[in-house]
Amino acid sequence: MDINAVLTGLAIVVTLLLGMFALVKWAIVEINRGLQNQIIGRLELVTKSIEKLDLEVEQLRREVMKDYVRKDDWLMNLQGLERKTDELRRDTTSQLSELKDLIIENFRNNS
Repeated sequence: MDINAVLTGLAIVVTLLLGMFALVKWAIVEINRGLQNQIIGRLELVTKSIEKLDLEVEQLRREVMKDYVRKDDWLMNLQGLERKTDELRRDTTSQLSELKDLIIENFRNNS
């Protein structure tokens, strides 16, 4: 397993998630202010989680570049990052589902 390829893959996932949330924030401009604030608040929480994971990926990448890092150490760190990525994916999916329901409810109430 090539650690740099795995780290690059994780970095790409994090970047795509950040881009997706930026797009969602932009798209909610038309929604009423109360719902808009609620959605933005949730998106900011998830975005902070994504940014934290991104920092951890970069930290591991820097550590891997050092000669003294043992294979067992980076494998353990990589498994931790994979676990955090899985948790973040589940949380993000749940948050997006709740936001979708809020948006649908808002449109039904305003139609």
